[in-house]
Amino acid sequence: MSELRAVSFIAKTGFAWQVWKETLPDLHWFLEKNFQASKVNIKLTGEEKNFVVELECPNDSVPRLEKSFKDGTLGTEIDKIHGMDPAFSCGKKDAKLSRFCTTMAEARPQNAADHTIEALEQQIVQLELLERARSIDLKMVMENLLSFQTEFQKKFEALDKKVGEMSNRLDQKAERLSATLQRFKK
Repeated sequence: MSELRAVSFIAKTGFAWQVWKETLPDLHWFLEKNFQASKVNIKLTGEEKNFVVELECPNDSVPRLEKSFKDGTLGTEIDKIHGMDPAFSCGKKDAKLSRFCTTMAEARPQNAADHTIEALEQQIVQLELLERARSIDLKMVMENLLSFQTEFQKKFEALDKKVGEMSNRLDQKAERLSATLQRFKK
């Protein structure tokens, strides 16, 4: 196994942190499949729509990753992961990548356990934790949606009641006006 390098770049995008957080497993899968990335992290920056993407990949994958970064295919793939199909976006890209940086990866012990069942079990546990965090986020969104729907329904019912009352008052006024007109006609 070749030595690992830590690669980082900045992604400027119109998508919010939540979208990046939800699509992190897809991004990790893409980088692992194409560049043998072993570790992928996304970090917030001082600006709302800028994120730092950090990954570790073997030395021999760094030139391919840098080429993909420079020719724009990495940005296009990130857009696809976020649901933007280049065929439908008229060639416009959302993810603008900059500041490609390569350093030595953090030191970690290499042993035979990296390729064993224990390593796979650890990855499964990490994925389950991510799934649990995502389900908690989804539960919060659903609770907010339910409270919004309840509030909207109450406002709609109150508005419907007011419209009904006004309609009744207008009907009564129309009846009185027609009765008054009938009296004057006689």
